Amino acid sequence: MHKYLVKIRLINGQQLDFRTNIDVREIKPVRIDELGGSEMLIIDDELMLDMVEIEKIEVKDLPIFPVQ
Repeated sequence: MHKYLVKIRLINGQQLDFRTNIDVREIKPVRIDELGGSEMLIIDDELMLDMVEIEKIEVKDLPIFPVQ
């Protein structure tokens, strides 16, 4: 399984750093009508971000070490 290091910088200066096995670059934003038509980036069950709030997304592949 591949692992990624993700850094998301928000327009308010806050930065989220986390590791995941989901390539965030491949996630398509979803339009949520209940939120006034906002486009949300849904990364998992616990992390949803409004696309308007995101300034920059950086994704780095983490090396896969073989199990010995």
